[in-house]
Amino acid sequence: MEVHTGRLGLGCKVGIYDAELLALATAAFALPNLLARHTVIRTVYFLADNQAALQAAPDTTDHPGQTLSILFRKHLDTTLRSHLGLSVHLQWCPSHSGIPGNDRADTLAKQVVSRRSIVPPSLSWLWEHNCARALRRWKMDWAGCPHINAAGVTLADPPSLRLSRFHQTYTGPCHVHSRIVQLCLGHGHFGDYYRHFVPSESSRCLCNGVTLQTQEHVLVDCPRHTDACHHLRAASRSLNVRTLRSTLKGLNAIALFLNDTSCNLKPTPGEGGSHKGAFLIPGVSRHKRPRQV
Repeated sequence: MEVHTGRLGLGCKVGIYDAELLALATAAFALPNLLARHTVIRTVYFLADNQAALQAAPDTTDHPGQTLSILFRKHLDTTLRSHLGLSVHLQWCPSHSGIPGNDRADTLAKQVVSRRSIVPPSLSWLWEHNCARALRRWKMDWAGCPHINAAGVTLADPPSLRLSRFHQTYTGPCHVHSRIVQLCLGHGHFGDYYRHFVPSESSRCLCNGVTLQTQEHVLVDCPRHTDACHHLRAASRSLNVRTLRSTLKGLNAIALFLNDTSCNLKPTPGEGGSHKGAFLIPGVSRHKRPRQV
């Protein structure tokens, strides 16, 4: 049963977040009139398909859309004080699926799309717009430049503002995660990086003092890490470096490999080139040494 409708032209420089937040504040303002006409109501649900707006609505601290959150909270607090038995719930409803009247609401919204905006661009819209523009330029630069370094192998997909699944879900030691990132970017404590950027450091692998210490050598050929290579072979029998560094299974295998080795760890000063000693790990005390191989 439709009890109230409202239409407001926000223009093209206001995002979905702001529109949902405004709708919640407007609904909170209209709630007392609804309760006055329907006195049997004891439970009220505010439904929205934007989780960020639902989380921000009751929050009056500094954030984009704070004014609307304050209005929502003010109207709702006033209603709750005058209706002590009332229960209010904020609920996420993806695409308003299964909600009666959703098609009617879409029709009303489309009627005011072309109306002139009554509000200036919102902070959230400006943030989204700037991020989208930066991402477009980033993708153009990425597509227009050759990638012959480690990042070109590791980052096979176009740039994104979201972390990959592995980095979102990884819960292992920080020193292992940081070394995985170094391995992906090609910037870390290994000879190939030293050769280009830190010429004062040796670029030769400690396995024989002659071979250039590339990431491929460390992961595939270096005899110092043979005992841990079974982790990598579980993800790629042929030890394909692209597979290892660009897939979820491969990155998980590399994490296990790094946890069992001193790969990409910088020896402490005065170690004299021997790999049997202490290693420096960013953010880890020298007294908490990783397993040495």
